[in-house]
Amino acid sequence: MVKHLLWAVAAGVVLACTPKTPEEEAAKKQTPLDSVSAFLQDNPNNTDALAFRAGLYLEQKNLPYAKADMEAVLELDSNHVEGLLRKGEVYFIGNQTRISKEAWERCIQVDPDNIPCRLKLAELYSIVQDYDRCISFADAVIERDDQNAMAYYIKGLALRDKKGDTTLALKYIQKSIDLNPAFVPALDMAGVLHMGLGSGLAGGYFQRVIDQDPNNAKAYYNLGMFHLASKDYNPAIAAFTSCGQLNPNDPEPFFNLGYIHLELNMLTEARSYFGQSIRAQEVNFRAYYGRAFAAERGGDLTNAEKDFRKALEYNPSHAPSREGLKRILQEKSRMKWD
Repeated sequence: MVKHLLWAVAAGVVLACTPKTPEEEAAKKQTPLDSVSAFLQDNPNNTDALAFRAGLYLEQKNLPYAKADMEAVLELDSNHVEGLLRKGEVYFIGNQTRISKEAWERCIQVDPDNIPCRLKLAELYSIVQDYDRCISFADAVIERDDQNAMAYYIKGLALRDKKGDTTLALKYIQKSIDLNPAFVPALDMAGVLHMGLGSGLAGGYFQRVIDQDPNNAKAYYNLGMFHLASKDYNPAIAAFTSCGQLNPNDPEPFFNLGYIHLELNMLTEARSYFGQSIRAQEVNFRAYYGRAFAAERGGDLTNAEKDFRKALEYNPSHAPSREGLKRILQEKSRMKWD
């Protein structure tokens, strides 16, 4: 009954003929939030609809409205399962995890086979590094639903963190991907773990993330690092360039582009990329050092000295910058006497 109600609310079902007016056409394009809100105008005490709308507000990060709907649900029915799920989510976002834990535990008491609340508890215990309990809740989900991709993913992460066993973790994360090939967090983690193992499979996982989410700057960065590790510079340049375009405030892709062009002895381009890294983050001794090194290699001792000094200003203990500055001063002294 609940499923049918929520489906009707979410879809905005209208038992009428094809709309012909602009107003009717606009109504046809209502969002699920519009539809459930309209339904609640005539059914203000419908707990299933209130809980459903609380979930929609959480997706929009509208915490006050989600909390209001959640509280209305539980005032009408203190044992409403989805209301308890939403209560845990609301207080989790508010960093009140004790209340979240109690809400999700109550949810399971009311509905012993509930999957979403068990997954939330598994995630919570993973965050607080109680990996045994995390795995226990993930296993409980798998016992009830052996096709649940999230449960295998959470268990894989917990095994990695508890035992440091990357191979075992990958077994469960790969199972998660097999069940849901579009599961971006699992694809990303599989890539990271494979890269840690030095496996050539890592790049394929990062590319699959990009295929699912073309605006994922982190995936482009990881793909760039994968290619950089094997000195495959052309695809690395392409990946870091895309990352920088998507997130121009991140200094790292520009730093890596500077490093690659320095390795290729393309000094003008290297200095430009190090400069972009500095513009993205002024306190950035690594980029100042890289730009100084490129300037030194190109014979621009004046700018090399400036950047080595700036690098040391931000990190006085950076030995390579100290050595670089020493070389510049020695060369300037030699040139003066010559």
